[in-house]
Amino acid sequence: SADIIILACPVSAHFALLRRIAKAMYNLDRKGLLGRSPARPPIYIGSLYAAGGFDWMSRIAFLKERPVDFDGAWKRSLGLFGLKAFPYLTKSLKAGEVTLHGRFPQLQVAVSPSNA
Repeated sequence: SADIIILACPVSAHFALLRRIAKAMYNLDRKGLLGRSPARPPIYIGSLYAAGGFDWMSRIAFLKERPVDFDGAWKRSLGLFGLKAFPYLTKSLKAGEVTLHGRFPQLQVAVSPSNA
């Protein structure tokens, strides 16, 4: 299984993708395929642009997809992360032309839980 899952998509697609990820994670956990070793790092799920309530959407998606028989204990811990901005923000409206709208030399990231 992956150690990091990155959503590199429009914010409008986050919730639907997070629900699919949650469903897959519950299935993998049930089958014991997430790895049981305490030495394994958490599985991080995040977005390159996490504005718009990414953490809330993630928590809601995992609650909506939670199987009734799930005991609440993951076999491998999970963490969320999100970047405040992309390193470069560009847009292309015409083939061969790209406009640079912003450059962010310092990126800020939020991680939850804070000890993940």
